Amino acid sequence: MKRKYVTAFLMTLILIVAPVSDPFVTRVSAAENHISAAADVVDLNESDWDTVSERIDTALKSAEYRNVNVFTGYAVEVPDAILKELAGKKATLALHTGDGLAISITGTQIRATDKTFKLIMSSEKKIPESVTQKVTENAVVVREFNMVEKEPFPFRVNVHVGLGTENAGKPAILYSYDEGTDTLQMTGIYPINESGSAMFGLNKGDEYLIVVRQGSAYVVKPGEYLGGIARRNGISVRTLMEANPHIVNADFIYPGQVVIIP
Repeated sequence: MKRKYVTAFLMTLILIVAPVSDPFVTRVSAAENHISAAADVVDLNESDWDTVSERIDTALKSAEYRNVNVFTGYAVEVPDAILKELAGKKATLALHTGDGLAISITGTQIRATDKTFKLIMSSEKKIPESVTQKVTENAVVVREFNMVEKEPFPFRVNVHVGLGTENAGKPAILYSYDEGTDTLQMTGIYPINESGSAMFGLNKGDEYLIVVRQGSAYVVKPGEYLGGIARRNGISVRTLMEANPHIVNADFIYPGQVVIIP
């Protein structure tokens, strides 16, 4: 893939480096790194992991979180030495597939004992249409991405997906496919940022579906409750509950939780 194409893709994506610890909570770090130049990207088709290691070393000298951006395509194996260099540190390795999707590994999520991280993505659609159509009615955007190996990751990773700047502020709902029951399981709701991308925290490889809906994604602030949010938006609590099936108790919401405002 040509460098020019990679750069154009990367310029559309902001990588937020704070990990998400709860499937229905999104915590955004104040540090957001913009990708703006080809020099920021290490292309593994043209370089090697020694070059990546040098970039990590430079990033670690910064007092803030820094991203090291690597174009990998759909398959990558991150060596043990790179993981050990990152382990416990304030730096993030961002692995770009080149089609609006990136996998980021944050050093503070990695232990020194963690081994090689291997990831193979598939562009093939594997979730049956009879299953997806149950959750995609009236959707603004639908995107599927799949990992070939359905195994737990050695640490939490973040997946960043470009969903269009025109959808900034809308809710992006992430589902995983349970092949055994032939159903989709909601795993999280995330707001699309101003650059048109959303970040999803994942613990394992699987088949995933992203559904973007109309409305807005509101992040609950301390001291807020569902009734107040409903009144402020001119809707009933019942309507708000219907739009947010992940909220099982109207009296229990918490700061950082994402609420869909229909």
